[in-house]
Amino acid sequence: EEDRAEVTASYSRALSPTLQLQTSLGVEYSQIEQIGPMGQTRDFVRPKGFVSLNWRATDNLNLSAQLERRVGQLRFFDFIASVNVNQDRVNVTNANLVPPQSYILNLEMQRTFNELGSITLSAFYEDITDIVDLIPIEEGGQAPGNVDAATRYGGSVNATLLFDPLGWRGGRLDLEVNYTDSEVADPLLGNDRRISDEDYLDYEAVLRWDVPDTDWASGLEFFYEENAPQVRLDEVSVFLQSTAFGRMFVEHKNVFGMTVRGSVGNLLDRSNDFFRTIYNDRVANDIAFREDRFREFGKLIRLEIEGNF
Repeated sequence: EEDRAEVTASYSRALSPTLQLQTSLGVEYSQIEQIGPMGQTRDFVRPKGFVSLNWRATDNLNLSAQLERRVGQLRFFDFIASVNVNQDRVNVTNANLVPPQSYILNLEMQRTFNELGSITLSAFYEDITDIVDLIPIEEGGQAPGNVDAATRYGGSVNATLLFDPLGWRGGRLDLEVNYTDSEVADPLLGNDRRISDEDYLDYEAVLRWDVPDTDWASGLEFFYEENAPQVRLDEVSVFLQSTAFGRMFVEHKNVFGMTVRGSVGNLLDRSNDFFRTIYNDRVANDIAFREDRFREFGKLIRLEIEGNF
């Protein structure tokens, strides 16, 4: 059972005609009560909030920076002993789990190019305290618990290119790329690694053509993502995609007032793969067995109808 309350005060003002300050500062109180043999009641009082600056450097260029103090939340499922029969995984109970907290610095640049499109570049750095990971439990076994510190950092690109000024009427390219790296001390080995099971790379590109003076459109879509391995005390596993997922589509935007789209997916014959290593002793690199899965699923044909009758 959890009771939570917070108080915040917000303030914003223009420091100049092109520079805006915004702040939101506060404090959060929470009480977590656990009932059972290891039950206990704990209270947490933690500051939170942010300070941000937004500078409109020119009509086409906007720069912003934000420093945030964030208080994380716990999943109640993490407190409960659980068994995954399919993967033969067991988590015991850890009654001492506490919410993570972090300081995050965000920087962003937005640039428009008039009728040609726009681009947004962003970068961040996060310093995390009490991050939740799987840790050894003194009574035996493993459970979600807290690691003292971790860092996370990365950036993203979000761009739109309009082809009308270049002579291709109705053409448009949307591109989004996100990359995140991280570092945390492995609770068992002590070496630095990425945060377990975290998305660290994904991208999506959509090339679309709205045929001028018609209701027809067509295009191509590609997207891809990579995850860091999921690390347990006795197991390391990872899901991988062999390549990007590609889709080609054709749509009509007015079929009895509705949009009808037909598409063919998996143009690059992507497979979804899973690799898992089980250890008798991960410290000694004593491997019990490995499991490799390769899932191929061919082409996907889809018909979508959207609108109101």
